[in-house]
Amino acid sequence: MEFISYFGGVFEPVAFLLLVGGTIGGLILGATPGLSPTMAVALLIPFTFQLSPTQGLILLGAAYTSTVAGGAVSAILLKIPGAPANIATALDGNAMARNGEGARALHLSFLASGVGGILGVLLLIFLTPVLAQWALAFGPSHLFWLAILGVTVIGSLDSKSFVKGLLSGCLGLWLSMIGYDDSQGAQRFIFLDALTGGINIIAALIGLFAIPQVIDMFSKGRQTSNIDAISVPHDTASAAQVSPLYP
Repeated sequence: MEFISYFGGVFEPVAFLLLVGGTIGGLILGATPGLSPTMAVALLIPFTFQLSPTQGLILLGAAYTSTVAGGAVSAILLKIPGAPANIATALDGNAMARNGEGARALHLSFLASGVGGILGVLLLIFLTPVLAQWALAFGPSHLFWLAILGVTVIGSLDSKSFVKGLLSGCLGLWLSMIGYDDSQGAQRFIFLDALTGGINIIAALIGLFAIPQVIDMFSKGRQTSNIDAISVPHDTASAAQVSPLYP
């Protein structure tokens, strides 16, 4: 229980300002497609050289976690995941936004991020020794079947065609194999020098989600949406129905 003694450092004036600033900056970076949480931490590392270890960890931790949560903004409103963790949010959240429930989708996403982040930190604090033993016990065969489980889950996401989902998962496995083998150093599907380091996850997300969405927006052209402005009386709490922003 030694970690409890470190909580007081969070409420120091400088540390608290770093916490708030890192959270706000992380939300902005997360809402920008192409800026992953890892990139946000890499950009902030030079600013931690003049900070104490506690203050630097507070800044980097706040920026990393808020970047993941901020990626839900572009995922819900534009169907472009701001971070790899927001892929599932783009599938369901954008559908809610098209039905006029964009604000509700954002509220639920941020609420789930907050609750999940707190529970995840608590589990990491108390269960780290047990999780470390499990991680060291994983061998090549376990990782193989874990990958097969992931492909099966991907196939179940597409309710219309299970076969198309499995083919998508197999295509993703093939793309992940491009580059040098980590254990033997053999070349795999390196047709160009640019593929030597493999395919970056951010570039893949931008290509699979952002570019089709941008092309779809350009194909529709400029459209005007009729929004009814309704004044709510002060003596009533009834909510007014407003036409959705999406056609």
